[in-house]
Amino acid sequence: MADVIDPTGTAGPKAFAAAMLAEVKPGSILLIHPMYSANAQGREALPLVVAGLKASGYRIVTISELLALGRPAS
Repeated sequence: MADVIDPTGTAGPKAFAAAMLAEVKPGSILLIHPMYSANAQGREALPLVVAGLKASGYRIVTISELLALGRPAS
């Protein structure tokens, strides 16, 4: 599993989402911190990230569900 963390230095929610989606691979855990007041860009990008993941065929699952699935095939 790989972590994808809030990108820094992106200009706007579309760039934020694109930066996150560029790093995703099967089994990735995306870490977005939308609860912080300084991360308005992350909040705005969240629907774009979810839509991009679904469009690429990914399922959104809880950590417990991900761990139960085991390691993705390489």
